[in-house]
Amino acid sequence: ALQSDSTSAEALLCLARMQLAIGNDAAVAKLLRKQNPWILKNASSQLEALSLVAAAAERAGDWEQAVTDLERAAKSAKPAGSTAAVVARPQRPPCLEDIQGRLARALLNSDEREAAIKLAEGVIHSVQAQREACEVACTLLIDQGRKFEAMQVMLRCVIEYRNRPSSESADLVCGVMRACSVEDIMQVLAPKGQDAMPPEQKVSVAEVIAYLGLIMKERSKVFEACCL
Repeated sequence: ALQSDSTSAEALLCLARMQLAIGNDAAVAKLLRKQNPWILKNASSQLEALSLVAAAAERAGDWEQAVTDLERAAKSAKPAGSTAAVVARPQRPPCLEDIQGRLARALLNSDEREAAIKLAEGVIHSVQAQREACEVACTLLIDQGRKFEAMQVMLRCVIEYRNRPSSESADLVCGVMRACSVEDIMQVLAPKGQDAMPPEQKVSVAEVIAYLGLIMKERSKVFEACCL
């Protein structure tokens, strides 16, 4: 029924979401960019449509295309918490901070480092745990030898997104943990040592460590996950 309704923006967006969910990125681009390009210009559907084709480009590693799509999407996105951003719809459109965070990551992967840094800083100033902006921040912190600060940013973000699918935080976690050891993460989680922690804190720390290990295992980082 959805496939037969090619004139409905909501039906097309629903189809695109389904294709993205099953990893069929090429189908998303074909459906929205080639077969129905009008949806990328339609005022009511443009933001989510651009977000979806950008997501397909991101997963394909086509960062330049992602930059183009996200720059367009940012022009119509509204800040988190604004009336327009929380309007009642079957699928809430992405907020400005999420679009900008993704744009910062795309810029970094397109070797536009200065633009990525500036944008990520602005996003984190507004939404401290915006995931993609945190990815950019962690990459830069590790490059500067500030791995403990990177781990703090990563942990704050992982805790914020703990109710989301773990795969969504995989790039952030694996990117940071490549540069860090088990001892490093324990130093951040238990700066006074394990013996100084009360029992309930030990349980919380163990849960965080286990969650990081799960994320890494799902990314085939089995040895590193077992070390945790």
